[in-house]
Amino acid sequence: MTTCSEINSELGVISNAAASINGKLDQISSNQNQIFSRLSSIEQKLNSLEGRIDAINNAIDSLENIIITGLNSVKEIILNAINGLFELLSNLLGGNSNDRTGEILAAIQEARSALGVAIADVGRITVTQIRASESSLQDSISGCCNSLSGQISTAIGLLNTILNCIDCNDAGDRTGEILDAINSLRRLINEIDCGSGDLLTQILAAIAALAALLRNNECDIQPVLQSIQNCCSTLIALIKGIDFDTSGITLAINNVGNKVTNVQNTTNTIQNIATQNTTVLNSVDARTSNILNQVNNNSNTLNSIDASVRNIINDLRSIDNSVTNNNNQVTNLSNDINNVTNTIDLSTGDIINHITNEVTSTCGSTIQVLTGTLPSVDCDGNITSHTYDGIQQMLTIVNNNINSIVSQICEIDKNEAIAVVPEWWQIRLEGGTRQFIISFGEVDPDSGKTTHAKYTITIPHFKNVKPQFCPIPRYKKGNYELIAYFKDNSKLIINAFNEYECERVYNSILPWIEQEYIQSIKYKVGKRVSYPFKEIWVGPKFGKYFSQGNRDLNPDWTVYFE
Repeated sequence: MTTCSEINSELGVISNAAASINGKLDQISSNQNQIFSRLSSIEQKLNSLEGRIDAINNAIDSLENIIITGLNSVKEIILNAINGLFELLSNLLGGNSNDRTGEILAAIQEARSALGVAIADVGRITVTQIRASESSLQDSISGCCNSLSGQISTAIGLLNTILNCIDCNDAGDRTGEILDAINSLRRLINEIDCGSGDLLTQILAAIAALAALLRNNECDIQPVLQSIQNCCSTLIALIKGIDFDTSGITLAINNVGNKVTNVQNTTNTIQNIATQNTTVLNSVDARTSNILNQVNNNSNTLNSIDASVRNIINDLRSIDNSVTNNNNQVTNLSNDINNVTNTIDLSTGDIINHITNEVTSTCGSTIQVLTGTLPSVDCDGNITSHTYDGIQQMLTIVNNNINSIVSQICEIDKNEAIAVVPEWWQIRLEGGTRQFIISFGEVDPDSGKTTHAKYTITIPHFKNVKPQFCPIPRYKKGNYELIAYFKDNSKLIINAFNEYECERVYNSILPWIEQEYIQSIKYKVGKRVSYPFKEIWVGPKFGKYFSQGNRDLNPDWTVYFE
């Protein structure tokens, strides 16, 4: 048979194995939490990646809008310039009967068409080309600019042909100067910036001035040359601006390229993290398999232990049967003890009855004397008799009477034997007015408690309302006196430490005065010059209300404040 020590040893092995399994399960749970945390981090990075891609798309769309807006502006400016030039030359040659007029107008029309083709080529820049690559975008811009430059040169050649067709013989000796101005105009057009509407306006003004010279056969060429020179200076500045804008576009493209590179790097990092997580998951799976194998092995051990435990249970059952037998024996013993106790109780009862009978037979007349009545007298002199039967009941009645007497003594001590009715009520006419008299006692400076009532304040025309709290709080008595006069000649007198204290007490009383007397009250306050009062703090003890004044000295009600 397996001993208890062996079972305990096997149970210890099982406990250690279970603890080891729990530890490994906790480690698996921790690894799973780390994996979930990393997956959450990956999800956040993917969301950030989507946000960056959206930002790149928005930047490209914004760049597209900027380029399209700029090209439309160039298109509008160039067309306006060509139309203005066409109208100018039409007006210039409108009154000339030279047979070459048709040739000139045809050349201008051809120039207009050539510029239209150039503008169309520039407008073919699309968002697809921008997104293709940085070099493709730069090549597209460079190609469009070269095409625009060549086609503008063609237009200039046509314009040169037009100018050569003009018969300038009427200009006299100034023909050379006019040709120099035209050459300057040619250089000006070669350097033209498509986005300068003001400059084209100046060019058209210069051409109009030349036309006026030709028509009037008289001109001062110097202002014209100066105007053209100004146009050249402005064009040079605009050309520099074009270079700056191009560098800005290049910088924006570089930024886009950098963002794409950052996105690619982030994607690679996410892939590496995913690979690492896969490795961790594989390791966790392997550890889980090992733990399951250990659990299976421990299961076999538990089966063998279970058989041993069953044997122990059988032994315990046999012990329980023995204990049950002992309990039955104890129960039988308890019953025997109860029987003996009952026997003793019966004997004791017989003894007590015997003693009682003996006492009754011997002292019966004396016991009868203990039955009688006990009188009691109340405060009004009424006598009440109480019948008692035995010493216990008599003592109870006496005790009740003593408690009643103590209660009445406490009430007397609480009320304090102090006359609250002022003597002047009997000699003054206003003594018959309803009054509320508040009694005050000194405040002990050490304990803060109010001592026995010594001082009173009489308030005439007080509302017949029992206050829950005293209308007058603690105040400091002194040698300043406030006297308030009512319309029926009744008075309210307050003695306090100073004027402020007098008025504070007075204002606390006003809400309790009947409304019909409030408006007519007048008061004065000043320092007393007669017998001085003590300067002490006082607090309210109780108040009594006399609705008939001195006509009935029994108060209608009394209220205690402490």
